[in-house]
Amino acid sequence: NRRLPAIEDSKMQIKLNMKLVALLDKAGRYDEKLKLTRELRHRRNLPKEVWRSVVKQEGRALHMLARSDDLMNFFDELIEVAEKRGDASEQAWLLGEKLQFAIFTPLLKETIAVGYACREANRHGSDDWMTATHLTGVQMRRAGRLAEALRLSEELYEVDPQTFASVFAAESLAKLGRFDEAKIWIKNAEAAAAFAESSRRGDQSFAGIVRDKIESLRKQHSKLE
Repeated sequence: NRRLPAIEDSKMQIKLNMKLVALLDKAGRYDEKLKLTRELRHRRNLPKEVWRSVVKQEGRALHMLARSDDLMNFFDELIEVAEKRGDASEQAWLLGEKLQFAIFTPLLKETIAVGYACREANRHGSDDWMTATHLTGVQMRRAGRLAEALRLSEELYEVDPQTFASVFAAESLAKLGRFDEAKIWIKNAEAAAAFAESSRRGDQSFAGIVRDKIESLRKQHSKLE
């Protein structure tokens, strides 16, 4: 009988392992998934895009296991390695991934710190900087740090008025009792929604969400009517 050739540590083996990772995730077998992704991550000569995919999946396993501290430490270790290598691009990517997971943990103070680090690691005005600014602002509002959240909304609006920055600024100002200023930002938000509706490339869902948020704000604060 002819023996089947062993699968070498190759593209095929990587593909099969990543398929197994996906199956374990679908089955909710996160402990096994965590073990496999850790083994994969330590293999030599993994293509960069595969290594990043493994990192994401290892992070997801920790997240689904509700191991928030381990999740944060996991990314901290990888960020430290990238920093020692002087790989600023990898460091920025890891910070972005850490932030995307951190926002779903109860570690509010730590998440805000990650958000600021991610902002600093990316070029001002870039997509990654804007995402980090938005998410950090959301966490600031959750923490009741409204003045800081407002400042982030203003920074984001300066870069791109066609974001949720204006309606979030209005929300922060209303909670601070600064209703006249909040009304100005509501007008900015309405203008952004109107532009989205009228533009050929406009995002209709964006416009709808903005209008819903404005309506909700006015219901919460009668002085905004």
